[in-house]
Amino acid sequence: MHIARLLKNELDIGGSLNKATVSNSRSDFSLILSLLSQNILDMAQFEINDNVDLRKQFELPVASPNQIHLAESDEFNEHSETFHEQDIIEFRLRETLKPEPLVFSGTESIAMLSALDNCDIHTVNRHKQLKQDRSGIAKIAFIDQLEQQRTMSKLIGSA
Repeated sequence: MHIARLLKNELDIGGSLNKATVSNSRSDFSLILSLLSQNILDMAQFEINDNVDLRKQFELPVASPNQIHLAESDEFNEHSETFHEQDIIEFRLRETLKPEPLVFSGTESIAMLSALDNCDIHTVNRHKQLKQDRSGIAKIAFIDQLEQQRTMSKLIGSA
């Protein structure tokens, strides 16, 4: 299996693929395809200078976040009501000006939510209480923790 023509970069591959297709040379075709990178950005035509801001050049809006945690954010864009009450043009306008995130999520993962949905109310409340206790302990300063431990050791020693 040997390619007749030397391939210098990705731009030469197109002609070689055409020749391999026309001549029914499956081995050359497979070899040339295996030389291609899996990442499209490695191709020569997609080289981008890092110091050029394409958003400013093409006057694009700020990128929308892919995911928003509802517990952490106060404001989010949700345009479904606009779609139902007004027309599609208004919906597209609002989506263009302030795009919606792809995913709205809470503090828990989907797997944990489905597990908690199958539990009784006491287990769910216990999970919420444990989570609150853990977050409260983590927020205490280290010096305060040492002081609490010293106080506890004095109480245990005096008992």
